[in-house]
Amino acid sequence: MWPLETEGFAIVTTERAAQLRLEFEPYVDIEEAATWGDFRTAGHPFALADEIVDRAGGMNVSDYIRAVESANGLEEGAATLEERWVRVCDLPVGPSPDSDVPSDEDEFRYQHGEYGAQFGWSIALQAWMLDDLPDDVLDEFGLVYDSTLDGALGLVPSEQLDAVTSRLIELGFEIE
Repeated sequence: MWPLETEGFAIVTTERAAQLRLEFEPYVDIEEAATWGDFRTAGHPFALADEIVDRAGGMNVSDYIRAVESANGLEEGAATLEERWVRVCDLPVGPSPDSDVPSDEDEFRYQHGEYGAQFGWSIALQAWMLDDLPDDVLDEFGLVYDSTLDGALGLVPSEQLDAVTSRLIELGFEIE
């Protein structure tokens, strides 16, 4: 059960919640970075960093890493690109402002998917709710609504949460 900004809740299976958390949660943190320095020093996993540097900065992650290493007087050495990424996350100085990559002070702008990770997560929860809850519960409480852009979505209004969860418990569901 997740509270939503739309003044209600989404109820999905535990397995679905875990899947969606893996899919969206890392991007929520990334989108909150205000500058490239905030992004770099957060120490995100290399696979995410590689994807984000490419999408947000329009550059290859190796170019970005090389610029940070250069600004700190370091050589590439024999380390893998992933090892080098971990190292540059901890370095005190980001790329110099005259390099071809964003400096630590440059604004960081990244949006995961069409709406951004936080909103995308909310929509995914509401869409999967329609698959995870029994149709009779959805119908009984009028939990399905049509959104303009995303089709049918589920939403448990705050004032109906206790009644809906009680009904689900009666049907054998466990609510966390």
